[in-house]
Amino acid sequence: MVANVTNQLDWLTLSCMTSNEIHVGEFLGRVLETLRLHDIWENFVLVGRDKFYESVFRYNDISVLVCRDTPEKLLNQGVCIKFSGNGLAFYQEHLRTVWRCDLQRICREWRSLSVGGYFTRCARFDYAIDNICRNDERPLITMRKVRNAAKKHEFRSRLAANRPRHKMEVDFDNTVNGEVSLGDTVYFGNRRSTVFCRFYDKLLEQRHFHIDVDEDISSWVRCEFEFKGARAMAAFNAFCDMSDDDFKGYMSRVFNNYICFINNDDVNRSRCTVKRWWAEFLGTSEKASLVIPPFKPVSFAGVSAWLQKSVFPTLAYYIKCIGYSNFLSMMNKYVRREPTKRIKQMVDDFVSVFSLAFKSSNKFRFPDIDDPSAVFKRYVQRSGIDLWLYTGAGSAEQLEKDFEKYHVKVGEDWEPFGLCDYGIQLTYDDYPPEFLTDEYDDEEYLESYT
Repeated sequence: MVANVTNQLDWLTLSCMTSNEIHVGEFLGRVLETLRLHDIWENFVLVGRDKFYESVFRYNDISVLVCRDTPEKLLNQGVCIKFSGNGLAFYQEHLRTVWRCDLQRICREWRSLSVGGYFTRCARFDYAIDNICRNDERPLITMRKVRNAAKKHEFRSRLAANRPRHKMEVDFDNTVNGEVSLGDTVYFGNRRSTVFCRFYDKLLEQRHFHIDVDEDISSWVRCEFEFKGARAMAAFNAFCDMSDDDFKGYMSRVFNNYICFINNDDVNRSRCTVKRWWAEFLGTSEKASLVIPPFKPVSFAGVSAWLQKSVFPTLAYYIKCIGYSNFLSMMNKYVRREPTKRIKQMVDDFVSVFSLAFKSSNKFRFPDIDDPSAVFKRYVQRSGIDLWLYTGAGSAEQLEKDFEKYHVKVGEDWEPFGLCDYGIQLTYDDYPPEFLTDEYDDEEYLESYT
């Protein structure tokens, strides 16, 4: 009998910043309401601070990190929510039983907040495939197979392979052959890169930490990928836009694209056949890539940030020396000149927002804008959408439809919710300044026994 293979989301980190003028308590309230966590917020406990955030609240392996109440911090840090594997299990059950909705629906709502001046991101997305054997079931994948294939270099990979790390005896009898087992983990890739893979014995881990598991489980091996940055957002987009079955198949093909165990039966490794146990474990021998379109070569937001950081401090005193009238007369000479290619790219980026906002036919041209300040405000709001578009979330119009569907009623403004202020405590007399929280992390506790 063949063992069972299951897929699951094992870690999720979401962050939200805003350019809106709003109090941090009200901002947190809107984030919590979007995620449907506001009804259990009273259960969250203030545990201290993080190195980048002023407050850390935690409940059932869900961490909410809140920035200091300043406009700069709200724009650059905002609120970060971390769900561990156990936290996700609790959270999905909460959504199902209390709110009668699923995680996919909430993730679409979260993503669509970017239309209203809330800069939403998915910073980390961990996905795991488990091979669980019960009683006499035959495992498709074992740590010995993975370890041997890694040592013999019987794999194709877009990641750098690492040797199995430390082993440690675990004091319990293996249910298969009655021998003392050794725990080990095989890593592929760099822990700090945007894609990282690990194989480990999940049953050994559960027993080592005295976590109850079904007695009939004889083997449990996990393959887990950790995506960060743009690749995390690409995986998040696929999760939002695909059905559950389609997403599982898609992620299996993504796994096979990054790491594929092969038989060394051809001098050209690209033509080597895939090992049978690996193809059966994934359910496919096909590949798929995470969709990450290229960024624009010159963006208005990038130029604006460069001007404010590097040019304006000096320019302000230059204008003070020569006077505004002389400065404006000099600027008029440059405005009359034919813009360079890079300047046109910057203006096209800004005008594309103008076109979407006012349905103009002058997209990707160099028009005169009647109200630049209004367009700039619109640009700031819509710049939160850009990264979703770059990672394949679909058109801006679809994001706007989602925003209107989930957050805005007919005749209302862009604000997704009414006034709500959670009045969070932002003083830490009970905590020394150097106190930092130790965030729960699969990698850290896994290394503690391997």
